[in-house]
Amino acid sequence: MLQEKYIENYIPIVEFQDGCIILEDGAVAIGYQLNLFPDEGVGEEVYKNCIDSLAQTIRRFPIGTVIQQLDSYSNKTFHTKIQNGYNFFHQKQLEHCNGHIFLTHVTYLFVICRPTTHSIEPHTTTFSCGKGYFKHPLSELKKTIDQVKKCSLELESAFPDGCQYRQLTASNNLSLLYAYLNLDFSGTIDGLEHGLTNQKGFFKIGNKQVAIVSMQSQSNKPDYTSKNGLGNGGGVTVPFTWGLSHYMNCPHIVVQAIAIQNTEDFLQSRSKALEWSQATKRNNREIRNVNQDMEELIAFEAAIRAQEEIIVTLNYLVILYEVDPKQLADNIEKVKKVFKKLDMAPFVEDYDTTNLYFSAIPGNGHQLYRGQPMALKTALSYFNKITPRKGADNGILLASRQQTPIYYDPFNLNLDNQNAFVFGPSGSGKSFFNGKMIKDRFQSGHIVIVIDSGGTYRRLFQILGGKYIEYNAATPLHLNPFLIKPESNGLFKPDINKITFLVQLIGKIWKGDLNTNPMSEVDKALLAGWIPEYYATLHKESVPSLTGFYDYLKKLVDQKDQQVKKLTDEGLFLFHEFFIVLHPFAHGIYKKHFNSYEQVYLEDHKLICFELEAIKNNPKLYPLVVQVLFEFAFEIVAQYPDVTKFIDIEEGWTMLDDYAEENIEAFFRKGRKTKTSIRIITQNIDEIKASKIAGAMKNNASTFILLYNEKKSSREDIGDFIGMTPFEMEKYESLRRKNGSDGYREVFIKEMGDSNIWLLQTSLWEHALLTSRPDERNAITRLIQEKGDAQLGIAEWVDGQRKLQAK
Repeated sequence: MLQEKYIENYIPIVEFQDGCIILEDGAVAIGYQLNLFPDEGVGEEVYKNCIDSLAQTIRRFPIGTVIQQLDSYSNKTFHTKIQNGYNFFHQKQLEHCNGHIFLTHVTYLFVICRPTTHSIEPHTTTFSCGKGYFKHPLSELKKTIDQVKKCSLELESAFPDGCQYRQLTASNNLSLLYAYLNLDFSGTIDGLEHGLTNQKGFFKIGNKQVAIVSMQSQSNKPDYTSKNGLGNGGGVTVPFTWGLSHYMNCPHIVVQAIAIQNTEDFLQSRSKALEWSQATKRNNREIRNVNQDMEELIAFEAAIRAQEEIIVTLNYLVILYEVDPKQLADNIEKVKKVFKKLDMAPFVEDYDTTNLYFSAIPGNGHQLYRGQPMALKTALSYFNKITPRKGADNGILLASRQQTPIYYDPFNLNLDNQNAFVFGPSGSGKSFFNGKMIKDRFQSGHIVIVIDSGGTYRRLFQILGGKYIEYNAATPLHLNPFLIKPESNGLFKPDINKITFLVQLIGKIWKGDLNTNPMSEVDKALLAGWIPEYYATLHKESVPSLTGFYDYLKKLVDQKDQQVKKLTDEGLFLFHEFFIVLHPFAHGIYKKHFNSYEQVYLEDHKLICFELEAIKNNPKLYPLVVQVLFEFAFEIVAQYPDVTKFIDIEEGWTMLDDYAEENIEAFFRKGRKTKTSIRIITQNIDEIKASKIAGAMKNNASTFILLYNEKKSSREDIGDFIGMTPFEMEKYESLRRKNGSDGYREVFIKEMGDSNIWLLQTSLWEHALLTSRPDERNAITRLIQEKGDAQLGIAEWVDGQRKLQAK
């Protein structure tokens, strides 16, 4: 057992000075912590430019300079506080997420300069020789420090856009050293807390057994990028060594170290070695093999010179550690499998495990001795460039594709607007996903108003205590589109948005479909003038209404108003037709639908669903009710100017199709002014293609949410409509799903120029709330009725599902 005091004898660091790490052999390192590209965040061109930019800078560094990168992946347990005020089912979902173990990732990069360029062998490392081995190692310290500072400044300028960095201080470097030597990256370690056991073929730090898998020979097919194999079409573009990043779901450290060689010396030495080998061979087979190697070297040299490349050696190590030896053995096999998939030959270290571990200490990568020679750009393609996506600070708890719980912010203030388009064909899980959005947004204190049909959310609203209003012709909603509050002086003054809305509504009642039977500009102008004139006739105790406006205009006609008479005589406004068509809405069978004398503002409800299934087939009422409800929804949310609000339009948005573009702009402008997100939800791309206002609605939405869609032609149509890039289409195509109560759904969310895939995997409790599968929904309904309580009924269903899953 090597105790702490003995471990210190093998640490190759003299001191931390002015941001530099001074090493026992005279080398000096400067370190950075990097924030790499988020997983699936950038495409092939960005990775290529990143490698080209780094190569262009690094090739100018002195011979012997080393670039070392360490990617640490360590286990962390997810936990979020469950507050007392949370809904029972929301608590169950958070309990489901709490305790989930995921990998947290940190990247460190070091520039290392050396006073000499002598080669490193296993017997010449600090670990092998001890601290007193090197003679006068610091004699050129100032020169080496100046050199490494110059290189580090040049490297900073080559870091790509989107890759953030910060230079490590002495305190940062010391903390990282302790984390590495304790194999504890929790950020709570401030010393050497464990001893080290080093025996033949056996290496432990504390109770953690350590193994190292190194690259014995390089891949014959390295590339800038690869595909991660998720979903259809081969997956999404990722860096070449993606499989050894956070996709390798176990604690590990990936060490990558490039050492710049003297290209001319390397090529000459290899050529002489092959010539000597050629001279010693006797049989034809051996001679052919050497000749083939010589031809390959000649071709390699020609490529190096043509591309003005330089030769480097690349050390590539994966350090694994586990308390359980069996788990460690399993993880070694996983790593070997990925190596072979990348066409890299893996080697599980034995005698050299401890030596390599100490040689790979952060900032000491120049002492690694497993290097494989290759061109600089090829070596850089092995470097990791991605990190797991972090998500928002708060919002709706979803997950990454690796099932790590992360937050999605449905009201992202960094966007131009907070409106969204949601696309999902029948069976894609659209209602399930949006039910999750409704529940969690309401739980967060947001106001949510849904316009829907089909009874999808009936149980959800009942359990959450929302207001579920089922509209039908026999029991009208008692709306009043004319109703506004008087000003302090008792006068009624509708604003331009209200007037525009009422002109559109009256026109729709009068003309029907305004696309096929539009109002003339004269009609619009006259109505826009009469509406405020009608309001001006009212006193404080009056209640504005469609009936009142109808009677006001009828009175003008009956009294032979001079202007009205002229309009009638010249046929500029068809009063007779107008009154006939509007009479049922002002004084007939539809009067109660649109002339309530007391508006029900529903101020005490922050979760409301208007269910329109019963009137969908009424061609006269349905489009009018939809239009009034949209306006009514805005009147509701206007009561809470400081609260975030969502209007989800799952049904009826096509009834706005005869709106003019300026009306659509006004519709969304209301949302922006009232801190409201408008979300248009559709399952049919044909609805989009046929719609005359879809373009205007798209231009007012910064977010597009796409669910699983197995039809390529439909995906392409949606991609064309939104204007998606090939890389975004690649992600959309890769969406996965697994049906059933133990399943999951992936969702593609595009927010302006940024797009990501999110995973929705619910607890059984939440699944019971959201499922629309007839067999599950009917079984849950029956149990709730039998128990007389939603929680008890769902609890029994959950228990049954757990037993089935356990079989």
